[in-house]
Amino acid sequence: MSHWVEFFKVDGNGNDFLFVDDLDGRLSSRFDLPELAVRACGRRTSVGADGLLVMGWDRGAYRMRIFNADGSEADMCGNGARCFAMMLRWLGLEDPEMEFLTNVGPVRAHVHRDSTVSLHMGFNPFGEGALFRVSERVGEVEAEMWYLHVGVPHLVLWADRWDLREDGFRSLGARYRHDPRFPRGTNVNFVSPSEGGLTCITYERGVEDLTLSCGTGACAVAASAVMRGMGSPVRVESPGGYNLVEVGLEDLGARYRLRGPVRVSARGVLYVG
Repeated sequence: MSHWVEFFKVDGNGNDFLFVDDLDGRLSSRFDLPELAVRACGRRTSVGADGLLVMGWDRGAYRMRIFNADGSEADMCGNGARCFAMMLRWLGLEDPEMEFLTNVGPVRAHVHRDSTVSLHMGFNPFGEGALFRVSERVGEVEAEMWYLHVGVPHLVLWADRWDLREDGFRSLGARYRHDPRFPRGTNVNFVSPSEGGLTCITYERGVEDLTLSCGTGACAVAASAVMRGMGSPVRVESPGGYNLVEVGLEDLGARYRLRGPVRVSARGVLYVG
């Protein structure tokens, strides 16, 4: 039997998602959600996106589930959560100030009048195996390596300058994503200073490619920047736009407030044969 699934297309700095409604549970009972994510997120074979945002209902609150383009379910996604908040507001389901559930617990969000969304992510432990200020030879560059969790694992590679083309970032990102030092795999962020902030290129686990922006990646970059002596908030520029990150360091972790633009660009139906 063939089915049509209604979706919205939404992005945070070009980190794009398909948003679908499963409040009544019919979507998850009818489809295998990981398989649906793979089919829907194909760039050349379907609508195309970095991930699938599924809106559900749990314990009296809206709940976000996110499936990456490869079908894996992510515990957290900063830009995805900001997009989820925008959709709850856009559909008239929540006030500008809201709270909803994720796989790492509740988060608070605020949808501003300028179409930016702030996400209060609560306390995030750096995680077992965290690394700080480790020297690393990355290709032809002497870099500084940090590894920490912001709901999901992130490797942050600092250099004064990255003289790489897109294919170079992609190749190195894929290599470090599967580095045996990081048994769960990792997202990889290439960072360098820029006027007024930092520039970041991210290779995302689950998308298995470069993305135009990564919210939790911006948080990981900002945490390492503050520990290196930079003041908070930290402006993190990515190819798709910017995120502004406030960091509150605590023992063995940090609290984050992530703000950046969100755009709703399309509404349609996906054919699932």
